[in-house]
Amino acid sequence: MRLGMSLQQGLELSQRARLVQSQNHRLSLRLSLIGALHNEQLKPKARCPGCGYDLSPVEIIKGFRADPHDFTTSCPHCKQRFQPYLVWSNAHARKEVLFYCAVQTEEMMHGLEVLSPEAFEKEHSSIYYSAIAHHGTLKNAFNAIGIAYAFDEIADAKTKIEPFLGKLFDTTIAKLSGIDIKIVRRMRRSAKISRCVTEGDPYDE
Repeated sequence: MRLGMSLQQGLELSQRARLVQSQNHRLSLRLSLIGALHNEQLKPKARCPGCGYDLSPVEIIKGFRADPHDFTTSCPHCKQRFQPYLVWSNAHARKEVLFYCAVQTEEMMHGLEVLSPEAFEKEHSSIYYSAIAHHGTLKNAFNAIGIAYAFDEIADAKTKIEPFLGKLFDTTIAKLSGIDIKIVRRMRRSAKISRCVTEGDPYDE
């Protein structure tokens, strides 16, 4: 009986580890697409001050609470809560900003729709990059709270999504890039690329 339970627990742990690995891979692809669209790179970062554990991007996101007033994530090992960061970089510079969950970000965006992307990034960097990391564009983030955003953000999006066709869901690529889903599917089929069927993106759960 104990042997059977031990084998079952081992199998469950193995399956859970594979799922987390798949989720981290898919989230990495998602952030790579967002980075390609904006000509930059974004990487969540969090080291637990209690036990020193470095959280993976998926662990950071899953550790958030859906509370607009709680800016912390949770260490999956010692359960201590603390503020995570987002590392931004491009070909010329690198910086760290605070990383908020989607709920917190959306709560803080009210009233900021009058700002251009450039002004938004300059005046509210943490909110700006958190919105980009979760939604792909400010337009998507504002749409999530029922606000229209009048500014254009991405140039030459069709060329930028090409390396990701078949690696992420067509719907994910379309949503993050702002390109119509029919166009994304047409591009993928024209390139003779099979559609993505792999599960694992925590945003698609």
